Amino acid sequence: MMRHSSNSERQSLIVWMSRSVFAVTLALTLCGCAKSSEELLIGRWYSGEMTIRFRPDRSVAWNSSAGMAIGRYQFLGENRQAQNSAGSPNLVLDVIRKGESGRYQFQATLLGKNRLQLKTVDRNSDSLNGISRTAMVLRRASDDKLGGGVANVSR
Repeated sequence: MMRHSSNSERQSLIVWMSRSVFAVTLALTLCGCAKSSEELLIGRWYSGEMTIRFRPDRSVAWNSSAGMAIGRYQFLGENRQAQNSAGSPNLVLDVIRKGESGRYQFQATLLGKNRLQLKTVDRNSDSLNGISRTAMVLRRASDDKLGGGVANVSR
């Protein structure tokens, strides 16, 4: 003997299925939209001391009072204070400035989507001409605003 479902049972099943599909769709959308910390790093950043642009191909352009530097960067992921308390870098720039190559190391921490904190990790004090040796916070430059430009840093 076949049992026929009542209209209320069918409606309950439809509501349950609709909610399940909505929950799964929402979860997949949120997971798919989340950007990695390296993807969030991509773009142009500026402060009173410098401007820096990270490109998806891992090239970098860095302008400060020491001059323009062009090269490559390596980002090792978001800095975690507990894991990184010894001062190990998670952002390394290998650049050429005024014909000389240099390696600059930072602890980089994204402070939301529009702020980037850089702390220098270089042990060589001469390697950071004109750049603050303490933590600095850079702002993301929007596409419609140049933001920054050549840094005017008094010595």
